[in-house]
Amino acid sequence: MDTLDKYRQIIQKILTEYSQLPYAYGELERQLIIGQNANHYLLLTLGWENNQRVL
Repeated sequence: MDTLDKYRQIIQKILTEYSQLPYAYGELERQLIIGQNANHYLLLTLGWENNQRVL
């Protein structure tokens, strides 16, 4: 396995674990989008907090 593939796997593992952590308050969730071919990573926080939409 070359170094770049190893780094991709490490980044994906860390982001996946982080995206699964629950929030302590509010109705918030994280969504992870990974574009493997282009090496793009997007981590979104979505939901409601104090009657306001979080996007």
